[in-house]
Amino acid sequence: MRLDFLLIDEIRKERDWERKMRMKHSKIKSRISFFILLTLCFFLPGGEVILAKSVQKKQSVDNVPVVYPRSSWSSSKYEKRTKKIWPPKYNDPEVIIIHHTATNYKGATSKQIKKIYRYHSYTRKWGDIGYNYIIGKDGSIFEGRAGGNGAIGGHAYYNGTNYNSGSIGIAVLGNYASEKLSAESLDALEKLVGWLSANNSIEINSEVRFHGKKLNSAVVGHKDVASTACPGKNIYNNLGSIRTAGAALGNTFSNYAYRASGDGTTYEIRNGKKYSGSSKQPVVEISSTQLSAYPTDGEAENKGSLENFPSGTLFENESSGQKGILENGTVRPIASSAVLTENYNLSNFVKISAEKWASYPAGAAAVFRNGAFLRDESGNYYLISEGNKRRLVLPEAENIRIEFARAQAVSNEELSAYPDGENITSAKNFPAGTIVTTGSRNYFYIRPGGIKQKISMSVFNASFTSGMVMKVSQKIANEYKTRGSLSFQDGAVVNYNKKYYFIENGLRREFASKNLATEMGYKNIAKAKRSEMKGIGEGAKIE
Repeated sequence: MRLDFLLIDEIRKERDWERKMRMKHSKIKSRISFFILLTLCFFLPGGEVILAKSVQKKQSVDNVPVVYPRSSWSSSKYEKRTKKIWPPKYNDPEVIIIHHTATNYKGATSKQIKKIYRYHSYTRKWGDIGYNYIIGKDGSIFEGRAGGNGAIGGHAYYNGTNYNSGSIGIAVLGNYASEKLSAESLDALEKLVGWLSANNSIEINSEVRFHGKKLNSAVVGHKDVASTACPGKNIYNNLGSIRTAGAALGNTFSNYAYRASGDGTTYEIRNGKKYSGSSKQPVVEISSTQLSAYPTDGEAENKGSLENFPSGTLFENESSGQKGILENGTVRPIASSAVLTENYNLSNFVKISAEKWASYPAGAAAVFRNGAFLRDESGNYYLISEGNKRRLVLPEAENIRIEFARAQAVSNEELSAYPDGENITSAKNFPAGTIVTTGSRNYFYIRPGGIKQKISMSVFNASFTSGMVMKVSQKIANEYKTRGSLSFQDGAVVNYNKKYYFIENGLRREFASKNLATEMGYKNIAKAKRSEMKGIGEGAKIE
């Protein structure tokens, strides 16, 4: 999910308000009557009367930190650069290393992170920000280094030893050699340490031998592994309490299950991975981006390699003909014929048995992808963008330059499930993900900022359908500057340099053998050129 900065500010304000209210309630608890306490319960999240035991449980759930994704501060330009120069590589986290940024930047947290990204990526020529997580002075937590959990960062290299491998780098914005650590930053740091330790099975208070160095705890300051004053005395002197609070929170979090907003599948997170079908309670709802930082465990007990289908695989139940898409360990059924026609190439489906289909938890029904070109029963036309339907309300001079007959017909009832987005009033402002053609199988993918990328036939057939394409005049196409070509998208299976790969979450996962892809049922295997694999990093093997 992408959060723009205004939304993030609103969420922060809401979290600050809730924190203040909880502190206030705690102070007056011993002095208020049962009637007042019962009244206050109505204002807790959920809007329902709950008893003391449930109140305590809900407050514990509130301790789960909110981690804002890279999309809240990054840009398509930054993401492209990172994929090209420093694609993520992985190692299991053993240690958490705390830093300060030693900066005195002003402005919003997201703007300060951008400055650090530019310093790390451009000035130091790394290609990405080195810290895995960044905490603002207001207590907001942001994802840093690309790649999710276990991605090796660039925050602790000393005297020939790469302490980045196997560690998680958390940086607090500010210079704590002199300034005091805010209560909000301290609270966020404790929660994040607890969250990361629980999810990676890190024993905070155990001695660790890390790259040959003996550490008294798995949570240390930068100065414990390098000759530096980082993270500053006003953080370092708090490490004892941070470890204690983090360990307590970690024990609590390890008993939780999680689910993404809008998805009924529950997961538990341990050993750096998420496992579907958890029966733990309570179940805490977090953002899909925060949950997707952890890969789904690919090998269930007593199942061989042919069962390890990567996320993004299209399934067809060979008994019923039902179709679905595998996402994070669940199968999202494709119940709508319009969604099937608009989104998916039928040659990309892998046939599986009814038993195999039933072994996966059922997720929410698949929906239209970004760029879907639709027509309702009243003759109105829409493009889907970020889960919203955006109506095309164009000047007549532009209307005559678009072939509206290509739009997919959808019932008003089905379309009503999509919230209304901002109307599109100019053909210069098609949303990202829109696919246009001027004819003769000449396809382009619209990017933000008035940019379009060429789509080769190999990439198109592997990832798109003709139903998604909007045919426009050359004049409209020329409103978008052509910048390079589109690489293969998630879900594509490719033959590149005589090796077979599946594209998953922007990474290419090599099949352990050339025959494994066909044995697993993948048929539409595209032969890839170097230009079509640009920006796609290396992922874990499919074995």
